[in-house]
Amino acid sequence: MQRLGPDYVAFAAAGGSVYVWDAGSGHAGPELDPDGDTIIHGRRAFGGDPTDQNMLHHLLGPLDLSGRAGLRPRMVVMAAGLSGCLDYDNRVDLHLGAAAIEAGWVNNVVWRGGDRIAREVVVAETYYRQLESSHVGLWFSEWGRKVSGHADMTQLRVATVMGSNEASRARGSSRAHSVPR
Repeated sequence: MQRLGPDYVAFAAAGGSVYVWDAGSGHAGPELDPDGDTIIHGRRAFGGDPTDQNMLHHLLGPLDLSGRAGLRPRMVVMAAGLSGCLDYDNRVDLHLGAAAIEAGWVNNVVWRGGDRIAREVVVAETYYRQLESSHVGLWFSEWGRKVSGHADMTQLRVATVMGSNEASRARGSSRAHSVPR
């Protein structure tokens, strides 16, 4: 993707891949700022590579919101082929973000929407609490703004529970179809 540049680092992760563009380490294009304080996150359940326009579509909204909101992205973390149903220990993308937060330079993270973070309640809550305890702002391009206040968090938690139920139903349905009759 030209906006991010051709240089990225790839990690194998839980049957998928995680691609990272980081202006702080020189792996980034003109869209990212080496002195930035924001991470753009994306997750796609299906695989792909950095030239796959369908995969990169997950990053366009967050990048555009960052520009409109005056945020300064330094890093982009895109997970491809990682299920939102994975437990936290297997979410390399979330661990990369956590390491950046622990390094102290992250003030904001931007996602397309809550369903891209996780489809398992425990994983989502672990992530939300990490952001809250670190005073890192959570933004969604689908909402066009920063997640703010109790009402937003309640809405986000309800959506996470619904997403978890949908994922459970889908897993059950696919298992039912794979059982010989």
